[in-house]
Amino acid sequence: MSFLFEETAFTAYSLEHFYPMFFFFILGCISIIFAKRKLNITQQRRFGVLLALIPFCGVFFRMYYAYKVGNFSLQSELPLHLCRLLGIAAPFIMYSKNRYVLGMFYFWTLAGTLNANLTPDLPEGFPTLSYISYWTLHSGLVLVALYSVFVYRLRVHIKDMVNVFWATNVFLVIIHLINFVIGSNYFYTMHKPPAASLLDYMGPWPWYILSGEIMVFILMGLVYIPFLFMKKSDRLYQV
Repeated sequence: MSFLFEETAFTAYSLEHFYPMFFFFILGCISIIFAKRKLNITQQRRFGVLLALIPFCGVFFRMYYAYKVGNFSLQSELPLHLCRLLGIAAPFIMYSKNRYVLGMFYFWTLAGTLNANLTPDLPEGFPTLSYISYWTLHSGLVLVALYSVFVYRLRVHIKDMVNVFWATNVFLVIIHLINFVIGSNYFYTMHKPPAASLLDYMGPWPWYILSGEIMVFILMGLVYIPFLFMKKSDRLYQV
């Protein structure tokens, strides 16, 4: 199993970038179709929790990898990036089926985590555990969010976007204080990530943080568009 810890460079927009996204796309389609056609409401909930364990495990795979290669530190490996926090929370969110929490989860994932799939901040390539953990977390979160829409029948509203805005800014302030104290860069409040991302087009620090919030609102608006065409009577199952 030593190959899981060998240092191999990741190449963005190559087959090792597109293969995991294609895999999770197929897995998502199969899971959603199976749940809708074969499972009752209770079973769909259990299956949703099971799928949410994919990103949940991805968080701890990453921490274990960092520990094994001697790179674990409080400054980089605590689960304080938004995606990692969502990964840990995902099974509990899918079990609770709370409409308001699921609404925020949807926007955080589709407007934020989806970008991590398109512009991955990933130094190690296939088949390292770091590579596996990255895709199980980030693609797994997108799968779970879409499962909540198509199987739980989640319907988000403008109010959910407002909730996400305030919750994100509170989280941003808290994480920035933690970064200042321990010298970390969680949520990229201190500087941009080393890998190419949308932040590269948003100016220097601290202006890219403000620009990022505007961009997030635009992205949330885009992922909200499909709900404008859905029936208002098609609501989340009440449990």
